[in-house]
Amino acid sequence: MNSLGLESVDGLELDALHRAVLKPGEPMHDEHGNAHYLPRFFLEVPSWPAARELRVAAHFKLAELMMVDCREAQIQLQSFPHYVPCAIVVLARYLEAFRLE
Repeated sequence: MNSLGLESVDGLELDALHRAVLKPGEPMHDEHGNAHYLPRFFLEVPSWPAARELRVAAHFKLAELMMVDCREAQIQLQSFPHYVPCAIVVLARYLEAFRLE
């Protein structure tokens, strides 16, 4: 359990269906052939109510930052837990700073 109260999960230990959707640690190549690696570590979100209640920054709740990923794969819409990259916390802090500017 981390400071947000969510379990941290190694994506390589997820079930086959989640690994197929999230592709933890796998390289993705841009138009120039440069490899960028997908996140390997995730936060396990138990439910939508939990995501709606959990503040990841002063003006952002977790649910606001996870909607786009959930639309990309039916498993992320239909069942819980959901898995969001741990880096979402860093994104929230940058968005908060941007909002304050």
